[in-house]
Amino acid sequence: MGFSFEGDADGGKVASPGDVAAPGHFAKHLLTTGLNVLFEGGGCTLPKGFDGKAEVLLHGSAGPTILYAEPKDGGRILIDTSANKLSPKLFDSAGISRYVTNAAAWLLGLDWRLSIGAPFKGDVSSFLKDVEMKDAKEEK
Repeated sequence: MGFSFEGDADGGKVASPGDVAAPGHFAKHLLTTGLNVLFEGGGCTLPKGFDGKAEVLLHGSAGPTILYAEPKDGGRILIDTSANKLSPKLFDSAGISRYVTNAAAWLLGLDWRLSIGAPFKGDVSSFLKDVEMKDAKEEK
């Protein structure tokens, strides 16, 4: 993506919804659905040479600590630089369990599957072929 990560920022604070240009805030996104607060984690690395090819989801107290991207060629990328956010001791605090659930759903593209009416289970290629055939019939 054109940038790397370095350092070990303390972090350890709780962010709230808001403008991600300001420290201590996270963006409104499917990844943050249902969150009023989100622990930024501790031991965070920070982007070096950040090129803007990813969006900032959370701007922690020391800088951007959670990034996401949806490349034009498909797929989704989520980069969370916290070293301890998923530790069992912290998992049930400050929105982390909800964030992880949202991240799993977003990375799986469940919102996209819903938007096209595809089933939640299995390969969508046969479903997409049926939709394309139906659309082709309707065009004639």
